[in-house]
Amino acid sequence: MKRYAFLCGSAPWDYRQKKLESLFESLIDNSVWHVDVFPNGINEFLLEYALNNILSGNAGEKANGILLYFCCEESIKESDCSIWLCGDEIRKDVINHYEKLSRECEIDFQVVYDCDCEFVSEESLGYEKAF
Repeated sequence: MKRYAFLCGSAPWDYRQKKLESLFESLIDNSVWHVDVFPNGINEFLLEYALNNILSGNAGEKANGILLYFCCEESIKESDCSIWLCGDEIRKDVINHYEKLSRECEIDFQVVYDCDCEFVSEESLGYEKAF
């Protein structure tokens, strides 16, 4: 059984948010997590595609947990209908839909909304520049 984590940030290109990077480092130290990082946002279609693959069993190992971590530049209010990551909208009702599907599949599903305006360059973290 595997736990899947999607860490979705809203940093400018070639940067990452400090909180997102810290969570990434802590999760990769634990081998039960398969971690995908989208430091510069993710669109709703791609997120749904990934979640559908996990819930349908097409992602490899059967999932026993999913973590969605959204790190925006501004605080997310309970009343907000959407979150925004680098100009991409993720509707909360879509997230709620997958939370419900996960419960039906008896898969633990956790969503964390966070905010962070502290950015660190990917170069300073040791990432190679892609051309």
